[in-house]
Amino acid sequence: MDNKIEFSISELESKIISKKNRYKLSKIEELEIKKKLSNQNILISGACGSIGKFFTKKILNYNFKNLYLLDKNENDLVELNRDITLLNTKKIKKIQFICTDITSFSLDDFLLNHKIHHYYNFAAIKHVRSEEYLDSLKYMFKTNSSKFCPQKKNSLKILFSISSDKAVLPESFLGISKYFMEEKLSNFAKKNKSVFVSSVRFANVSFSEGSYLKYVKERIEKKISFGLPLKIKRYFITHDEAISLCFKSILKKNKNKILMPSDKIIIDEYKLSFLVKKLLKLYGYKIKYSKKIIAIKKNLFPVVVYEKNLEGQKNYEEFYDKSKHNVEHDEDCQTMKINLSNKYKANTVIQKLLKLKSKQEIIKLIQKKDKNFKPKKNTIKVSELI
Repeated sequence: MDNKIEFSISELESKIISKKNRYKLSKIEELEIKKKLSNQNILISGACGSIGKFFTKKILNYNFKNLYLLDKNENDLVELNRDITLLNTKKIKKIQFICTDITSFSLDDFLLNHKIHHYYNFAAIKHVRSEEYLDSLKYMFKTNSSKFCPQKKNSLKILFSISSDKAVLPESFLGISKYFMEEKLSNFAKKNKSVFVSSVRFANVSFSEGSYLKYVKERIEKKISFGLPLKIKRYFITHDEAISLCFKSILKKNKNKILMPSDKIIIDEYKLSFLVKKLLKLYGYKIKYSKKIIAIKKNLFPVVVYEKNLEGQKNYEEFYDKSKHNVEHDEDCQTMKINLSNKYKANTVIQKLLKLKSKQEIIKLIQKKDKNFKPKKNTIKVSELI
């Protein structure tokens, strides 16, 4: 079967996840955001990532003073520059592009020298695949948990950093690194009460860069077999929904909060196997489970299945710990939230773990603060997966 069908990400999101933005801002909320962003100096780190890029393009609709876009990927910054030039030629003069890594960036000096009012952090190492090797693991903690956060208030009015549902009852270093990120935000908020601090715990953003669904899309279009973990379930949202949640998090009512999609709206967890079948059907294929890579025959697409999870993966995700958190639902039932908290003194833990020489030592250090942190065993290493 000579399939040459291709779909855009927005088309697939509409067909697979949601046809509408379930978290769309109201007119009153849009007005509040407009006032907050007006005539402000804004820094966005991780500006070329899936969420950072969409957030950046949305910011173009507002009357900011200066916009600084930071990312470590030079090629992606160039592409973003081209996109913005096409979208809004008038505002390109108010934008500067900064190619550097957040872990080696003099953040406080930059905030001071450029009188930054709003700082939105989307820079993150987001894959459990990055946990297998010690150096990559330490880099994850530097990026996700440490270097993103300023030491001083300077001219800041808003500090936002993206989190993840994996921060809840984490079974991976990625999850605990994002949990520590939330603690760093909380600590900053306590020391700088005049600064608006917030975060968002996302569900999985469908077809985002590096995501499983985008990987599947690309493999199908290239007619290359791929691996499928059978046990995993996930909540999914679209890119538009993710951006709406970020903007909602800086509404006045969400100061010092972690915002999440409401469990009254996002009620369905999808097995990856269910979504893979739907994707293959859109492309004109039926799924054929296999234990090894074999050729595509007619309309049967071979998929290599795994009973075990990738090292660090949970079977399902949660937005909050039901045994510890009192969740507040917003009046529109679109979102819910919990307070930022600083229980484990993340600064001290991160400083110590970056000096350790093995993953096992890091696990023991974290477990001194959180006995429930137990990375899953009986899992597959990255090198074993296609």
